[in-house]
Amino acid sequence: MNPRSFDDLSKIIPNKFLLTMVIAARAKQLEKGAEKKVECPYTNSIDIAIEELYHRKLDIKMILDGFEEKLKKEAVLNLEIQSRTLDNTFTAAGHGGSETETE
Repeated sequence: MNPRSFDDLSKIIPNKFLLTMVIAARAKQLEKGAEKKVECPYTNSIDIAIEELYHRKLDIKMILDGFEEKLKKEAVLNLEIQSRTLDNTFTAAGHGGSETETE
């Protein structure tokens, strides 16, 4: 386990949420085969990401931009699913577009 403290890391990224997001995003990159940016004895991707951050070897903006893009894609997908669900509910309730108006 990496001995770096939250106090050490919060000097680099003061926001707890962003700190967590950066470490998690970098850990995922490492798990997908990204090369380590520091020499360290750790094998756990979270510990490696913490060490990279501590040594200021991460491009934080690039990591957050990638995370933001992923969130946007997930938001669009969720909206599409909600739209389909509402369409199906509306149609099942007999409000489909096949009815014609009568005077």
